[in-house]
Amino acid sequence: MKFLILIFLWSCQSIPSNPRVILHSSKIYSAEKGFLAQSFIIINKKSGKILDLSDSYTPQKNDEYYDFKDQVILPGFIDAHTHLFLTDKSFDKDFGAELIEQSLASLHVRENLAIKRAKALLRSGFTSVKDLGNSGMFYDEKLSSKFKDSADLPRIFFSGPGICILNCQFGESAKKEDVLKEYFSIQNFNEAKVAIDKVVSKKAHFLKVYADNIPAQGQMSDELFGQIVNYANSNNIKVAVHAISSEAVEMSSRYKIHSIEHASEINKKALQNIKLNNILITPTDLGFEEQIKVIKAQGIQEREKIKSEYLYHYNRHKKRVQDLLVNNISISFGSDFYFPVKNVKRDYMNSIWNGVKNFEKYGLEIPQIVSILTLGGAKAIGKSKELGDIKKNYIADLVVLKSNKLTKVKDLTSVDTVFKNGQRVE
Repeated sequence: MKFLILIFLWSCQSIPSNPRVILHSSKIYSAEKGFLAQSFIIINKKSGKILDLSDSYTPQKNDEYYDFKDQVILPGFIDAHTHLFLTDKSFDKDFGAELIEQSLASLHVRENLAIKRAKALLRSGFTSVKDLGNSGMFYDEKLSSKFKDSADLPRIFFSGPGICILNCQFGESAKKEDVLKEYFSIQNFNEAKVAIDKVVSKKAHFLKVYADNIPAQGQMSDELFGQIVNYANSNNIKVAVHAISSEAVEMSSRYKIHSIEHASEINKKALQNIKLNNILITPTDLGFEEQIKVIKAQGIQEREKIKSEYLYHYNRHKKRVQDLLVNNISISFGSDFYFPVKNVKRDYMNSIWNGVKNFEKYGLEIPQIVSILTLGGAKAIGKSKELGDIKKNYIADLVVLKSNKLTKVKDLTSVDTVFKNGQRVE
């Protein structure tokens, strides 16, 4: 009997402990609580979830240990409005013509670009992204499925083609067959139901609906919009609404939707409705350099006119963000950057960080900006109980900065190491 007991005890000792990933730093930052007293993040390597936050650590046999000393560790960033597959060489001057060119491009070409952009995002700390259309007929779904469990790309939450009226964002002269390669162009509710059923069958995370077609012409009727939202809600799919004009934003705000994208102009009535219906807003404001390129592409070249046009956009966007904050309305960050760049790894990310810097220019403090990039982003992708912070049982999506301080957006850009699902991104 004693011999059997010894064998049992020996066998128990020889069973390897569950593999863990241990991150140490004196500066672990929670988006909700700020810097934590604990200095160890203990992760279950198999599940990719945080097992515990502790001020001490007992080594185990299979631990994978990282000592980051006093480097800041943050939750993974989230870009809540991307178009990974879209490129507009006209810088919004002729968006409709660019869409036609995109619709004719092969999946291979567009997917290669999407992968390059997604890799750049992940290596800059964006561990999740929300791709909202202009991705062909569910190219985004294919990419999301292909890299679902990979540490090579961020998590991709997708909508598939958006639902809109007329020629959507293509413009009046476009052929219907071209439009239907990129959008669900509908004329009535029955056609909308077919489109929604298709989106649901693809297990899309969101239904994108165009309340207005800006930069093209057309605004959906209140009646049709309401029917679409109600049917989507009955199918338990979250609705993300493209709405730029004040009229489209106000119409959208009256319904039980998940988010309003862009929302360049929000009047007082819309603000009240947004707060009442707990709608999240995703501003998609271009950085200074990028906005200037768009302005110049419209043919405006005189210095004073460029300045005037830029200040028009800047001031209304700043007011909108400040109004949202005063009313305690949830905000997420959306880059919405789809212009060509020379170097995807460098220039694409510079442009995205320029968009983040807008919040700094609007007067937000770094804790607010981090919250928008993390907690706000988690709400935008519908994962606020799993992502967006450093907490026990949360998914271990983490960003380690080169910096040992956290005072400006510039500090956020100094990414040293990224972990997705507890796996170090190479």
